[in-house]
Amino acid sequence: MSPLNQVGLLLGTTLVAGLLCYVLNRRLRVLSAVVALVTTAVGFFLSASLFRSVSIFEADALKFQLTHYVFKFNDHAEFAFDMRLNALSGLIVLGIGFFGLLVVIYSLRYCRRETELGKYYAFTLWTLVGAHAAALANNLILLLLAWELVTLMLYLLVGLGQEGGREGSAKSFTLLGLSDCALLLGVAMLCFGGAPRGLRMDSIGINLAQEGSSVNYVVYILLMLGAMTKAGAMPLHTWIPKASEGAPLSVMAFLPAALDKLLGIYLLAFVSLKMFTLDSATQMVLLVIGAVTIVFAVMMAMVQHDVRKLLAYHAVSQVGYMVMGIGTGTVVGIAGGLFHMLNNAIYKSCLFMGAGAVQDRTGETKVDKLGGLAGTMPGMFVSMFVAAMAISGVPPLNGFVSKWMVYQGTVELGGKGVVFLVAAVFGSALTLASFIKVLYAMFFGPKPEGMKEEPAGVGGKLSLGVPMGILAVLCILFGVVAQLPLSTFIAPAMDSLGVPMGSADGRMIGSGEWVLQFTRGLWAPSAATLLILLGIVIGLVVFFIGRGSRVRIAPPFLAGETYKGDKARYAGTSFYKTVEELPVIRTIYHDAESSVYDLYYLGGKYGDTLVQLLRRLHNGQLPLYIGWCIIGLVIIVGWLVRLKP
Repeated sequence: MSPLNQVGLLLGTTLVAGLLCYVLNRRLRVLSAVVALVTTAVGFFLSASLFRSVSIFEADALKFQLTHYVFKFNDHAEFAFDMRLNALSGLIVLGIGFFGLLVVIYSLRYCRRETELGKYYAFTLWTLVGAHAAALANNLILLLLAWELVTLMLYLLVGLGQEGGREGSAKSFTLLGLSDCALLLGVAMLCFGGAPRGLRMDSIGINLAQEGSSVNYVVYILLMLGAMTKAGAMPLHTWIPKASEGAPLSVMAFLPAALDKLLGIYLLAFVSLKMFTLDSATQMVLLVIGAVTIVFAVMMAMVQHDVRKLLAYHAVSQVGYMVMGIGTGTVVGIAGGLFHMLNNAIYKSCLFMGAGAVQDRTGETKVDKLGGLAGTMPGMFVSMFVAAMAISGVPPLNGFVSKWMVYQGTVELGGKGVVFLVAAVFGSALTLASFIKVLYAMFFGPKPEGMKEEPAGVGGKLSLGVPMGILAVLCILFGVVAQLPLSTFIAPAMDSLGVPMGSADGRMIGSGEWVLQFTRGLWAPSAATLLILLGIVIGLVVFFIGRGSRVRIAPPFLAGETYKGDKARYAGTSFYKTVEELPVIRTIYHDAESSVYDLYYLGGKYGDTLVQLLRRLHNGQLPLYIGWCIIGLVIIVGWLVRLKP
């Protein structure tokens, strides 16, 4: 089957299956789940087949129109269902199909109580349609339409959640809608500005160092803002924590954790590396945004007591590494940013699924009301532990490899890269500290009084555990044998973006046909893993030898009454209370939690002030309107006189 037919089958079957689930809704809940499962399984097979077909063609060689419908705006711009399949778009399509299948498997148990189950699966499948179309689009208008479909489905999926879901969905739709407006305005300026470029994405090539007009800078910034809002970079990130308060955790694992990161960073990379060639100023903008996003978001995550919001802020923080990697403009930095995009989707989706599994068992997501679950949920604990260590950048897991490459990208910048290197390393340290609190609070220590548990059956455990287990294994494999994903996924994607692989005398990462080369330090994951394992074995030997020596054991001196129950329990939420209560930081935390810096609420506040001002200026009195008309005529006449030769 040709790639064109595969794309048509992928989009068509998913679209129709979603319609079928929507019609079934409450009538045949089990059937709607079966339809979604079969459809996503077929979709994953087709997406994998599309990715495999990339190797048959040269980079950017496989282009086609899904239909023959063409609408011309002018001599330069026309709308058509143009699509492009290359290594980068194929990777995104593969990731979309993969996470779509895992989330549907996970939802078989997690969403069993969902009253609108058919609608849930319908919205999920239609999200896949929009995401696939956005990844394959080679026409900017088609990209916008597919992008908006994903935004709409996010709004509907978040609205299906608990209390607060409606507010979260409204905020998400507003901010993402504004980002869509920014994209639309940028596309309009690109196509109808002083030097029209057309709508075909692969035919736009603007070098900002040579063509650095104000219009080109504005266009790039608008497209960059659209991509960053979708990915969740600061300061347009606040929709993610708000959505997490009420959205089903399966939705959080699907969209903000996986698909939105893939699509947002995909567009940012394409705009920054293919459509535009950045100069030092725009690269510095990306570096600063990346550093600020890493540090401030992870500091907000440290003080959260609800695992939903904590994971949401970490999802924001990790975007900073991707943006920073692209902003370095170096081979290893860009590769690290793209690899981190893939790694983040893996471990962040696993973490949200783990939080959902805990909620499914206990009905609770506040960490101070959880504890002692490692014994009753060993598989979930191991998966979450691996994912938590991966996001914290602990070697030899996948998160460390991609972060290490971003570090190297900042090092290659020379002196100006030191600040960004410090921010990136500091962010990783705070991430580890945050997840030590989470793991302890949820899985260790005594169980709090009153914590209820509803164990899942064998089928439920498989539905929740299998997707998490697969993702945890990938966290390990993509770290230990990082050469494989780098040479299979990342290097071809960089080649399709036109990023040079490096000089012949540089160090290499990867193997086979696709090899990345760079000039600074090289992380050898396989050798390092062997050394780490050797160190663990030596440590165990020393430990067991030490157990043979005689040690005096005495009961502890309590010096008073013995506490029992929750009085003797130390909650993990107290770990960083001191940091939260520092004089200056305390004020910043309070203001941040009160949405003082939230552009969503600031825009509403000042927008309402402007509306009230305009109301006062239009009071219905004729003399006032005549005065406004005279002032307008004077301005117009003055402008015309100024233009007169």
